[in-house]
Amino acid sequence: PAAVETQSTSSEEIVPSPPSPPPLPRIYKPCFVCQDKSSGYHYGVSACEGCKGFFRRSIQKNMVYTCHRDKNCIINKVTRNRCQYCRLQKCFEVGMSKESFSDGLTLNRTQMHNAGFGPLTDLVFAFANQLLPLEMDDAETGLLSAICLICGDRQDLEQPDKVDKLQEPLLEALKIYVRKRRPNKPHMFPKMLMKITDLRSISAKGERR
Repeated sequence: PAAVETQSTSSEEIVPSPPSPPPLPRIYKPCFVCQDKSSGYHYGVSACEGCKGFFRRSIQKNMVYTCHRDKNCIINKVTRNRCQYCRLQKCFEVGMSKESFSDGLTLNRTQMHNAGFGPLTDLVFAFANQLLPLEMDDAETGLLSAICLICGDRQDLEQPDKVDKLQEPLLEALKIYVRKRRPNKPHMFPKMLMKITDLRSISAKGERR
């Protein structure tokens, strides 16, 4: 007799496991300097974006502030912009550390020189010093970095037109943001774009090494 194939079925249905719940957002303590909402740990302490940027600019530019009162101003999210001297002192008091980036910067530069990248290192650090007067915040720095990375004129791209289209909304976002943040400085957006040209020049010199 001919063999009859039978297909067995399992009595148990396979039930997909429920998706894992998304991770809970990380909650930080309020900014140690002004008690505003913290964006994370910056320079050793929980800090908001405003105090993080203020501390970075103050240290990188070696700013010297003056208190017009008794050097004991109250610093909170309402008063933090009234006295830069007391705000910087509060940054140090709560534990913000300038060594967290200044010493590392010096060490890395020395290491790069010792590795034979002296001329290129000087160009990179000169470029970084040129960025300081622009006083870019984190949003501007992030957008400008993305524009540098997403560039259609790079070599060996298979579809450069598509890459250029990806870059367009980033350029528009940067333009709108810069003009809203600095309504009285219409030249700032083209000035930032010129820095991309400077950076590409450094990159080209690095490739020729």
